[in-house]
Amino acid sequence: MARANLGWTQAELAKQSKVAKDTVNNLENGATLQMETLNKIVNTIELHGLEFTENNGVQDRQGFQVYEGKTGFLDFYEDVYHTLKASEDRLVYVSNVDERQFVAWQGDQLNEHIERVKKLKAQYKILIQHGDTYFPAEAYAEYRWISPEAFQSIPTYLYGHKVAYIVFGHKPQIFILNVEEITDLHRRQFEAFWKSAEKPNV
Repeated sequence: MARANLGWTQAELAKQSKVAKDTVNNLENGATLQMETLNKIVNTIELHGLEFTENNGVQDRQGFQVYEGKTGFLDFYEDVYHTLKASEDRLVYVSNVDERQFVAWQGDQLNEHIERVKKLKAQYKILIQHGDTYFPAEAYAEYRWISPEAFQSIPTYLYGHKVAYIVFGHKPQIFILNVEEITDLHRRQFEAFWKSAEKPNV
């Protein structure tokens, strides 16, 4: 049920969990796995926003998630991708962004993320500081400028029913709320900023 909820094949769950595809197949056919292997699969599923219930069911995890450091930053982008993949709404709102910080932490994953977002036909609206001319996601994103006075130091990501707050320091921290009402509030605020934002004159 968890794999179906995520929209993954056995091969994709195996890849994400760093186990063999046969291992996933054996588990789904009732085999008993070593606890270490089972934990890899369970942790991967929970990382992507699901949780297991007491009656052996699965449900969306509500509330709050935190990712930290380089690994956490890459896991956050996995969550963005899989949330979009499972959603009919593939419009993403990003604000207060200095793309250089994102690119530095994404590293080798950047090109892979760009290509798979393009395949999903996701669309991004990104608010950056006035005068910034660095547009690494222009293949699928529209950028607009906001004034330095309106630009804030904490980027936000709105995707699906989630809002993520990203704090860059010596290591990134990403705080994600999966509460539809809060995300809708941020989306309305974003749209108000977007209407008054300036198209880059480059």
